[in-house]
Amino acid sequence: CYIASANKELLPLDEKKNTQDMVMENEKKKAREDAEKKLKLEK
Repeated sequence: CYIASANKELLPLDEKKNTQDMVMENEKKKAREDAEKKLKLEK
C-alpha cells in the first residue's frame, strides 16, 4: 500500500518531465523544419 501511494506521488513529476521532453522535441522538430525550408528557398 505504501509503495502504491509513493508511486502516485512520483507520477505527476514524471508526467511533467514527459511534457517538457515533448515540448523540447516539438521545438527541435520545428526548428529543423524551418531550417529545411530556408535551405530550399536559398537553392
